[in-house]
Amino acid sequence: MKYRLGKKLYNGHIKNKLLGMYFFLLLIPLGCFSIVTFSKLSYMMHDQTLSAATKTFSNTQFMMEENFRQIDEMMNTLAKNKLIYRMATTDLSGYPIYNQLIDSKTLVEIFKHFRDVTNVEKISFYVNNESIYAGQNKEIFKLESIQNKDWFVKASESKKVNYWFDPELFQDTSEEEKECFSMVRLLYDPSDLSEILAVLRIEISKKYFMDLAIRTPVTENSSFFLIEQNRLLVTSNKHFDKGFYTTLFLRMSNETQEQWHETLIGKEKYFYRYASISDTQWYMVSVIPYEDVYGEITRLIVSLLLLVIVVGGMAYCIAYALSSLTLNRVIKLTQSIQKVEEGDMSITIQAEGTDEIGVTMQAFNNMMQRINILMQEKEEAGKAIKSLELKALQAQINPHFLYNSLDLINCIAIDREIPEIVTMVKALGQFYKISLSRGRDCISIKEELRHVELYVQILNLRFNQRVELMIQADEKLMQYKVIKIILQPIVENAIIHGIFEKASGEGMILVTVLEEGEDICLNVQDDGIGMSEMTFKKHFSFDKSMEQQRSGYGVRNVHERIKLAYGDKYGITCTSKIDSGTIVTLRIPKILD
Repeated sequence: MKYRLGKKLYNGHIKNKLLGMYFFLLLIPLGCFSIVTFSKLSYMMHDQTLSAATKTFSNTQFMMEENFRQIDEMMNTLAKNKLIYRMATTDLSGYPIYNQLIDSKTLVEIFKHFRDVTNVEKISFYVNNESIYAGQNKEIFKLESIQNKDWFVKASESKKVNYWFDPELFQDTSEEEKECFSMVRLLYDPSDLSEILAVLRIEISKKYFMDLAIRTPVTENSSFFLIEQNRLLVTSNKHFDKGFYTTLFLRMSNETQEQWHETLIGKEKYFYRYASISDTQWYMVSVIPYEDVYGEITRLIVSLLLLVIVVGGMAYCIAYALSSLTLNRVIKLTQSIQKVEEGDMSITIQAEGTDEIGVTMQAFNNMMQRINILMQEKEEAGKAIKSLELKALQAQINPHFLYNSLDLINCIAIDREIPEIVTMVKALGQFYKISLSRGRDCISIKEELRHVELYVQILNLRFNQRVELMIQADEKLMQYKVIKIILQPIVENAIIHGIFEKASGEGMILVTVLEEGEDICLNVQDDGIGMSEMTFKKHFSFDKSMEQQRSGYGVRNVHERIKLAYGDKYGITCTSKIDSGTIVTLRIPKILD
């Protein structure tokens, strides 16, 4: 039986044998490959998804802890401030009312500065005396007003220097206070540590923490929570009921931190991970639906399976059709190719027919005639490789370090009552705050114009008010977005190369914001010395043929950034006239988001 079957297969038609061979040689390896691929893909996507989720979780945890650390440092700085200590300890019987008012105003400015440079929502100071400033504003209060508050009693009992708490824990807090987390620091009398002289309270909005988590989602449908001793503080998902949180918190107590755990709650599977936040009793929790991790894997497996079936069926049909054609020419062509493989580069065959096989045979002959030439050309091409030169000017500063340094200078200037330095540092601080923009690439036109105002203000402090800046802009255009720091280089160029080159060294810059259809034009006009044709080409020629001659790197940088962000339609244009000034126009599209 086996002999007859083997003989039948051996003597069968070559077309059938080819189809049979194709069936086994294609489908069996393809099936094995598919199984292995599905297994590897499942493991790989599971691992990559959770690895990416871990990285995002860790980044969010770091940013939150960094924010808590900054608030902690701010509280320590305020607690050591000489003005706060003086206001808490001064005997008011011989302390003039005028000095009390000056102290109050200075402290309010210090609080405002800290709010401007951080995410702090409010800073309150409770003082244990009858000073004229206590209770007269929204930031300085009498200590007796909070001595019966639950949060104050809790902070007094706590052994921590800086005590974090959620106002929702206490019934005697306002709805406004419940929207924030609070840190409290009690200031004691050095001679009697049982006596509380004053209390500092810093509040930061809960919405900030939720925005931080939403900006860096672990996955598309993941959820984020902050909890304290199994009590929910904030959540990014309002759809989960109380039973969900109760079950999750109970299971968390039996699992380790800094790891992903799989759990079934109700009818749904989830992955969850939690970690403690330094210097608090709070935990950050991230929950990922099972579907987010394995849903894409399932869809990919189904797609690959369908693709295998479709490709296999199509390949079988194509093989069947091709096997029905005359095989002699194929065999002849195969034999010729085998001779070439053996090293006989002079082989030629007689082309038969004008169909694809005939054309292939003729192409084979042509190929053999060209092969030596092609090999030689390839060798020459390999020897003709050119080296590339990379030219780059790279400058790197750490704006956060500079910003913190300015903050320190400002505090010292306020403390020592040097208003000129305070004005300069405040302007610089706001200037770099807009430059940083919390990592955003785009800001509003209003913020961009403010950035220019601060730059000119700083410049005028240095050059004795030699530059007058005027801004004309329709209020409805101020909300549109623009890539940041595109006006300041243009204004700087106008001042240095236009106004300061005049005999008087003084002048005016007019910045206008105009609407043109679906575009916005930002015009910077100066009354400087203008530009000659040669100077114009150096600063405002964006032709690559002028690469070696032109200067004006700041202008070119802005032009290229605009084109990169919005397309070739947008960029910088300029008109200038000697002794009459220059007008530079930046065209951008209307973008609200």
